[in-house]
Amino acid sequence: MEGKSRLQVSKSRVFKSSSHLDLQTKRDEEEKVNKPKTPKTPKTPKTPGSRDAMQATQFAKQRIAAIKRFLPTPVSAQKALKEALEAEEADVAGDVSLAASRPPAPEPDPERLRALEQSLLFEGCGSEFLEVLLRESKRKFLAPGEVLKLTDCGSLYLVETGAVRFQVGDEKQISVQGRGQFINGAGFLRLLAEGKVFKQRLGAGGLALRPKAARQQGYDVHGYSGLPPVIYVDFRGPPQQPEEYSGPDDITMAFFNTCPYSCRMSSDPPMAQGWLSLTVTGAAAGEHPAKAGAALPAGGATVLALPPLQKIQDMLDRKLGEAELSMKTLGNFGMNCEEVTSVWTEMMSRFILTVFPGAPFEAVFTLAEGSKRCFVPKGSNVVAEGETGEDADALVIIVNGVASVLKKVQEVDGTAEQQTVGRLRAGAIIGDISLIGALVPRPASVRAKTDVEAVVIPGRVILNVLAVYPALLHPATDRLVDVAECIKERLLTKTEVASSLNLFFGCDLGFVNDVASSGERRLLFAGETVVQQGGTAGTLFVLEHGRVSIQIAGLGTVNEVPAGNCFGERTLIGIAKEANATVRVFTPFALVLAIARPSLHKALKKHPVETEHFEKLKTAQQGGRISGSKVRHVELFRACGTGFLEALNARVTSAMYLHGQTVVVEGCVEQDPCMFVLSGGIVVAERSGCAIARISPGATFGELAMLGQSPERAVTIRAVTLCFVMSIQSSVFHQALEQFPEEKERFSTDMLEGQKEGPRVVWPCLRGESSRLLYLLDLYAEKFSCEAGDKRLGQAPLNEAAILVLDGEISVLTQEGEELQVLTAGCCWNERILAGARAKQTERLVPITFCEVRVVTRETWGKVMAEFPSDLGKVRGSILRYMGEQAEKRLGYPPGSPALLQEKTAFFSAVSPEFARLAREMAETRIVEPGCDIVPESLVNEVVSRHVDVETETETLEKFQIIEESKEGDDDDDEENQDDLVQEMYVFLHGVATYFSSLTGERSWRHGEVIGEGAFAGATRSWEKAIH
Repeated sequence: MEGKSRLQVSKSRVFKSSSHLDLQTKRDEEEKVNKPKTPKTPKTPKTPGSRDAMQATQFAKQRIAAIKRFLPTPVSAQKALKEALEAEEADVAGDVSLAASRPPAPEPDPERLRALEQSLLFEGCGSEFLEVLLRESKRKFLAPGEVLKLTDCGSLYLVETGAVRFQVGDEKQISVQGRGQFINGAGFLRLLAEGKVFKQRLGAGGLALRPKAARQQGYDVHGYSGLPPVIYVDFRGPPQQPEEYSGPDDITMAFFNTCPYSCRMSSDPPMAQGWLSLTVTGAAAGEHPAKAGAALPAGGATVLALPPLQKIQDMLDRKLGEAELSMKTLGNFGMNCEEVTSVWTEMMSRFILTVFPGAPFEAVFTLAEGSKRCFVPKGSNVVAEGETGEDADALVIIVNGVASVLKKVQEVDGTAEQQTVGRLRAGAIIGDISLIGALVPRPASVRAKTDVEAVVIPGRVILNVLAVYPALLHPATDRLVDVAECIKERLLTKTEVASSLNLFFGCDLGFVNDVASSGERRLLFAGETVVQQGGTAGTLFVLEHGRVSIQIAGLGTVNEVPAGNCFGERTLIGIAKEANATVRVFTPFALVLAIARPSLHKALKKHPVETEHFEKLKTAQQGGRISGSKVRHVELFRACGTGFLEALNARVTSAMYLHGQTVVVEGCVEQDPCMFVLSGGIVVAERSGCAIARISPGATFGELAMLGQSPERAVTIRAVTLCFVMSIQSSVFHQALEQFPEEKERFSTDMLEGQKEGPRVVWPCLRGESSRLLYLLDLYAEKFSCEAGDKRLGQAPLNEAAILVLDGEISVLTQEGEELQVLTAGCCWNERILAGARAKQTERLVPITFCEVRVVTRETWGKVMAEFPSDLGKVRGSILRYMGEQAEKRLGYPPGSPALLQEKTAFFSAVSPEFARLAREMAETRIVEPGCDIVPESLVNEVVSRHVDVETETETLEKFQIIEESKEGDDDDDEENQDDLVQEMYVFLHGVATYFSSLTGERSWRHGEVIGEGAFAGATRSWEKAIH
């Protein structure tokens, strides 16, 4: 309670009428007149000890003020209190059967004390105070169907045994609660009459008025004045071809993702009296409480009526002199009541109309009791970007002050660069009930620009309230449906979901597809039942989104289960005749895939061979997904053992990201970095704010950071649609390696220890590249073993991939069977695809001995290079340089030496060896695809020269071709480009090319032949032929 004492408690206008204030003022004046004057004492200097004493005195004064302010009953409430007490006495007297067996003063027991201690009203009040309350309480039996009267200034009820029903409005959806449930908290604090001030105003025709516009509610967006977006709808296509869109950019979307209630207006249905009614009755026979406890055989419930506030005041007057009560205990109780009342008032004025329009006062009291008021000093964060779990689920109401919404755009040298995207004022709401339990990290930070006062409502408190009052979500149905439809589009296919279940493990994929294709995806809201205990429907339910609670009659809720689990498989295949538990939606909504028993039987008739599989299952333990199913399909772990996959799978975390939200930020250094698996949606990789790659479902990113090979994030990963992402932390990965040391060899122990040596056999075309790139390529490249004469290396898809020989010998043959060369360990083939060229079509591979190779496809190469976007040009140059050196070697010249230039050209034969060496180092290797021009024919012009012989007086015509001169008026850049082309000299190294000219016809360009030497040397601008 010391931390609670620091809160500034404001005086509540709820508990003081004008007449009461007059009486209190009169008493204070009389005390002031009669009080003897005492001489003033000199002030003592403020020392640390005296400061603590002053604080203690101040806290004591606050407690005394809370007692005086809260406990006395307003004169205006005396009549209501009297009526409430008479009604309670009449109810108790009318129940003759129970009165005979009920003790006049129930003795306190540990279970009741624990129930009171869990309530914020009695936090820090001490067991002595609570025991006094329990001794002054009265038991009441609530018969099945009997209505429990909720009155202002009445008792606070605590359910001891049995169950009660809660019904909101005229809705058929009810909830049944049991032991430990508090009722009439709003009436206990005298809030029912006060709530009339906040009665939801009705407009013309009886329709409830909608909330004010976003700007009037406390939301200011910087740099954007258009209509608020529909944040759950995708709008952007590939980064190279963006669709037309006039809404906010990705950075501005962080504001709307952080404060979704700024995006939409409420579409609330009309309510007869401006709010929904609440009816609490005794449960019928057979209705079991959802949370805790067991139902009574004949129904109904026993409730404990704690004394109302006036009785508490009288009781305290009698007990105040006793040692068992203290001023601190009483002050804590008064301050708790003040705080709950203050939070309730803020919710009624700023929160309920927007989030839960028409909510009963009792529901708002439960929210207020579980919430807390906090004061954030200027410069501190109200919420932080990237928060996960319960912190991210909490809703925050700005009560006073101004805060800025900040989005992290980059991190340089450990310092985050943040951009301000908006401002929040009093009345703004951070968070959205639609996303509670959806595992969405905070999209942006909210930092106090001034001192900020806020009310924090934990997500768990909201879920508990929805479990009791599920009808509160009805006005938000449209909003939930929009979110659910967007999520549904990003889920795995039905076949993918079914194939990951243990129930169908080992079955033919066609059979699984037939079973799953007839499945139905269902949207269920909070409180709705997925599986009913005792049901015999025989339907399998797979939870794809949300959380559910498992409830057993007599025990209440025994577990909460996240997405990825299934229910009803035992009744589906006939192991059990009925369900042994009730499964009920706990989050605002859930998505489930339902597969009915007839669908399974129909598929078994089509695939009778699978019948044996299900007969074996009847004698085996079933349920859940395949061990390691979340990570088994990840390419990085494809060759790992089942135990290692189980260790990873047990600690894989999932998250959902909204459009525009960043998964990782460029330059960010993390203490425990993760690798990510994109299971649904689309993300883009950005560098310096520009999109460089598009990543689709099934892809992974961030592996190097997880493996400890990259100290910082190389790119920003941003969601352009709603996305589902799985993550594996570095600590989890290394713990799994320690548990299964046999897997260390696969992930290269030397590399994991931070050494710079690459794999034992490296790609010769990548020598000199970073060890991190070689390491990641080695992890992703698939190993392939084959016997001598195996033809698979020469067939698709292996003949379209790059090959590195790890062991053995492989012959490179032409399509006609002529051997071109023999590849041994350390040699590579078809590396041209890594440089973006087509695969070789004129060669094939045939193993001479048993051999082992690594295979890199275009997709694998693209995935690896996505981690090194700034090295793309450098790596491509290395590959082309290697290919040029290998071609020189086949022509009989030392790779990389100037010997070829010196032998084939007159120009380089005449220069010094050092000049020739430098020229060779500057030479560029190029790949030209079939059908493309090396020297375009459009740049070669035929020129006709007329020559007259004076002696013979004969005229001859001579034709020759030159490079087209730049025309007058052309840009300087075009002229420079043409000059560059003229000055290039080409040496043909490998492949097939032809000269072509209308003057001399067509002939082959021979390997090692040089063209353009004269133009290169500047001796002429004439060009002999076009080359293809």
